[in-house]
Amino acid sequence: MVGVLTLSIQLPALLLILFLTPIIKKYGKTKPMLWGTILFIIGTFIIMINMTNIYFVIIGSILRGIGRVPIFGNIFALLPDTVEYGEWKTGIRREGLVYSGGSMGTKVGTGIGAASVGWILSFGGYIGGKSIQSDSAIFAINSLFLYLPILTFIILAIILFFYNMDKIYPEIIKDLQKRKDLN
Repeated sequence: MVGVLTLSIQLPALLLILFLTPIIKKYGKTKPMLWGTILFIIGTFIIMINMTNIYFVIIGSILRGIGRVPIFGNIFALLPDTVEYGEWKTGIRREGLVYSGGSMGTKVGTGIGAASVGWILSFGGYIGGKSIQSDSAIFAINSLFLYLPILTFIILAIILFFYNMDKIYPEIIKDLQKRKDLN
């Protein structure tokens, strides 16, 4: 079933990434990311309706895969906006700092995230190879697959709701161009 679930998450993402650029051109970066978080959350709730029914899990996983596309396909596109915003606010352009911080954050986050899987499963009492797991181990698995991702995406949705860079970005670029023209 792991292969089926992985395919149900990854295949829609691979197909929809092809359409991300026109969507971003039409709606900006933030709105599609917010829609993606909402779709991911809906997909997770569908899975939670009946976690033992493979059809609910597959349909929810497909929606989660679709919802991840604008987020993971867009996340590094926000870094140049941060550079422009920083220059606009402070007059100092810090590309190297922003990009190296983004790279380091990704590496540290990936490492901590991967290690957390083992820590949470261990804390839950998961025993690899055992066909029947304790209730605490099953809760740990559900936490990794459902509860922690939905919490993360709810927090992301709240942040994106208040993130207004798409609205002010044209003004930032105009102001920066005026400054360059004066110099």
